[in-house]
Amino acid sequence: MHAPVRVERTTLSRRVVREPLVHFLLIGLLLFALYGFAGSSGTDRDIRVDDNVAAALYAQFSKTWQRPPTAQEMNALVDSYVREEIFYREGVVLGLDRDDRTIKRRVSQKFTTIAEETQARKPPTDAELSRWMQQHVDRYADPALLTFDQIAFDTRRNDATEPSELQSARKALAAGADPLTLGNGHMLLPHFELYPIDLVQRDFGPEFARALLGLDRAQWAGPIRSGYGVHLVKVDKAVPGRLPKLDEVRAAVARDYEEDRRKRSADAAYLKLKQSYRVEYPGAWKPAQAQ
Repeated sequence: MHAPVRVERTTLSRRVVREPLVHFLLIGLLLFALYGFAGSSGTDRDIRVDDNVAAALYAQFSKTWQRPPTAQEMNALVDSYVREEIFYREGVVLGLDRDDRTIKRRVSQKFTTIAEETQARKPPTDAELSRWMQQHVDRYADPALLTFDQIAFDTRRNDATEPSELQSARKALAAGADPLTLGNGHMLLPHFELYPIDLVQRDFGPEFARALLGLDRAQWAGPIRSGYGVHLVKVDKAVPGRLPKLDEVRAAVARDYEEDRRKRSADAAYLKLKQSYRVEYPGAWKPAQAQ
């Protein structure tokens, strides 16, 4: 009576074993076990920056900036890669990847946000904000303003400007000649009205800007060199720059102060975590020595 039941059970067992879905599940369980074994071996604390990684970072930078990175820039790229890898792994440990299946950078960014708050913080005092302003004057100071005329002599031409040409121009100016009729660098504006000194530096170079600040007023002087050549310059007016009071720029100072605090906190967390990792460079590429 019971023999047919045993045959039916045996047949059912054979069918189950032959099912592809069962095979898939068994393979998955095996891979899961192997992954767990590998993950517990301690290799998750090792970071390898081999030639493939270095080449990828090098290529990505070159494609973005249309030039190869310098040694210092490669150092920064690799350090950013190591930082991202460390923050990613620490974020995974905290389970930050469970609700977001995106790439490593997203998880790293999440952990970075946590790292930025690892140091206790409280609202900055006026003294701290004022000190920050003094340490970053260029961010908040109103630049000096200059009103000046210039006559340019393009020394890059084949017939480079001779000293005699500058001397002739000075004599012509003294005799009342129109400045617009002198010089050969006519692509530049001849007159600048209350032009900020930082824009003078941008357009003509830092040496040119510094020289203008030291000139006597309403007198032609020169030659003063810039990237365009040499110039005769007459400064008619100079409005000194000033550092505004804290209350005038409080919002900007507080924003910049907080941004710097968060960055310093994340940097400190990164350096501390990095000590528990071993970063290897098995390929030919090695970090350049600090200059």
